[in-house]
Amino acid sequence: GSNISPIFGPAIGTLVAKHLCKHDNKNGTLYLATKACCFHSTFLGFEQSRRVVPLATVSAVLHMNDNGIIVKDESGETYEFTFQADRDACFNLLLSLHGRVSIYKLNRNQEDHDVEGSKN
Repeated sequence: GSNISPIFGPAIGTLVAKHLCKHDNKNGTLYLATKACCFHSTFLGFEQSRRVVPLATVSAVLHMNDNGIIVKDESGETYEFTFQADRDACFNLLLSLHGRVSIYKLNRNQEDHDVEGSKN
């Protein structure tokens, strides 16, 4: 359906929003989904860039000057996205999606811990 990204497929979860932005000096689209944020760029019909950052690996989402977002992952990798418009809407949505994944991860870790504890 329209909630699955035709570019990235079902692995990134349900597509929630897309925003035009720039990454690595390439114009493209930032796709926000329930499991990942993804960047895709084409030029004259040819793919230039494709980036997938699973939300479960994201350690921070930060503002960058007036129109940018920085996404950092657990390995220390930094992804910078700059926007002509909608930066704050994109930022808030990304924070919300990341927060849900983080809570889910914490709960799963807690359940795993509880299960391990009950084996004794």
